[in-house]
Amino acid sequence: MTTLQKGQELSSRLVELLTVIIHIFALVGSVIAGRAADSIGRRLTIFSIGIIFFCVPSVMGLASMYSVALFGRFFAQVGVGYTLTIVPLYLAEVSPAFSRGFYTCFPQVFINTGMIIGYTGHYIFSKMKLNGWGFLIWEELIPLTLLAVVLRAMPESPRWLILKGRLREARSILCWTSSSIQESECQYTNICYAANIPESQFEEDIISVRRSESNTRWDLLRFSNPALLHMSACAIMIQLAQKACGCDTIVLYLPQILEKAGVVNINEKVLWILLIDLLKTVCAVVAAFLLDRYGRRKLLLISIGGMVVSLVTLGSCLINIDDIDKNRIDPNKKKELWVSQICIVSLFFYMGSFSIGMGPVGSVFISELFPLELRAKGCSTAYAVNQGASALVSLIFFLLNKPVSLGGAVFSFAVAAMGAWLFFFVTMPETKGFSLEEMLRLFGT
Repeated sequence: MTTLQKGQELSSRLVELLTVIIHIFALVGSVIAGRAADSIGRRLTIFSIGIIFFCVPSVMGLASMYSVALFGRFFAQVGVGYTLTIVPLYLAEVSPAFSRGFYTCFPQVFINTGMIIGYTGHYIFSKMKLNGWGFLIWEELIPLTLLAVVLRAMPESPRWLILKGRLREARSILCWTSSSIQESECQYTNICYAANIPESQFEEDIISVRRSESNTRWDLLRFSNPALLHMSACAIMIQLAQKACGCDTIVLYLPQILEKAGVVNINEKVLWILLIDLLKTVCAVVAAFLLDRYGRRKLLLISIGGMVVSLVTLGSCLINIDDIDKNRIDPNKKKELWVSQICIVSLFFYMGSFSIGMGPVGSVFISELFPLELRAKGCSTAYAVNQGASALVSLIFFLLNKPVSLGGAVFSFAVAAMGAWLFFFVTMPETKGFSLEEMLRLFGT
């Protein structure tokens, strides 16, 4: 966004407004992804993401007006909503229970890696004194080419195939993704039972499956099914908590926070942001190895606890810096102050805490929930809530930034994080090691 702002000469307030709007577009993508995943399958839905992102560079790479850039961002954010919804869902459905957390965490790792590549490109182009934001958008074609190659080897989700009555294909894929024939047969039987397929048809190749037309998003909030209601509450709350704790908004305002801490040079800001993204990537990789060892619940609670401490520290530092600014201290000397140094340390600690728990657990945990017939709809709804909350929090922060202060807004995120910790401590069960077909029983106890 920083490169786009510089290249298109957009004002800060216009960029803030654009950030609110693109989250709304991502919400649309999440809703559409849930329908597509049920209709055409998980694999083809991922392929459709590639088509969306292939179209984006041709629009944004040539944009010379704000309206054209916004149009390109619309398609990009629809693709983002697609990606956030379908990729963790697909990975959860094809991964074995004992390593599901590791594999489903990978999207977080690669999202942060992509951000590192983007900021590195920005830094290089700024040093070359080139208007390089268009080049950075065109480089999206490289991973899309890799996706087209990899997609040929990607199997369809065996759970979706069983849901559609294509039992022979599902059985073949389970044999491929399981460590033994016995394990694949056990998984196949459990999935068939979960899909309400009669035992007499287990050995068929293709069967006709009748599905209830009453399976809608509203079924996720059915009070007559306490287990499903419990799942929905946890799924929605973890997505709301991600945004209410302010990560996306703080990322948006990183340049302003760094400037308050005395980092005024734009290249220095880019380097600091690059270091933060590097930390987030390292923490996401660490989380991938810890999720299946220590569990989702423990990692999430530790993560939120770290976020509370760092947010309180960061908010206190920003308020102190505002008081120092009233004395009109030289901005170049500000970063030598202890309060400015603690501000940067707390910012790093906050980002690390988020990336080792709240970030990856959010995507892993959501993809594990919900019965087979409602899983895509449940994930889609949860991520739509995520993007809606992003838009709302960004808008509130946009309105409060001027009259209140960055420090005051950060304190509000700390209060939200405390509430989130209490909620998950009371309501969230541990899903580590359980198969997807066991989740309904787990949440019903």
